[in-house]
Amino acid sequence: MDLTTFRTALERAWTATTTYCPEGWYDQDPAWGQCAVTSVLIAETFGGELLQGRALPPSGIRTSHYWNRIDGVPVDLTWRQFPVGTTLSEERAATRATLIANRWMEARYEELRSNVEREVARMVPPPQPRPRLA
Repeated sequence: MDLTTFRTALERAWTATTTYCPEGWYDQDPAWGQCAVTSVLIAETFGGELLQGRALPPSGIRTSHYWNRIDGVPVDLTWRQFPVGTTLSEERAATRATLIANRWMEARYEELRSNVEREVARMVPPPQPRPRLA
């Protein structure tokens, strides 16, 4: 699977039950609160590094943020949750154990993984039977 297909499936797979902040989640910004589980799923699907840092939106309220680096290229499929002008600081390596640190986080991750698999299956046409040669 390529990253474009994965991203489409991922964006369809995010829900209020896969977000870190269900009370702030809404359909217009489905990436909200999805960075930890999303970055772990990306790392497990495509490899690369897990990264963590602090996002500082113009409002001044810092929040933790997680993303990936694959083959030296930053990959952040949830950055859109932040307003224009947000900066990132304190970049450091992260681990799956850091991001999926308890049963609630594990349940969110497993639900997202299952949702993505379902969406990918919907996107990929079933194989066509080969015609029989007489």
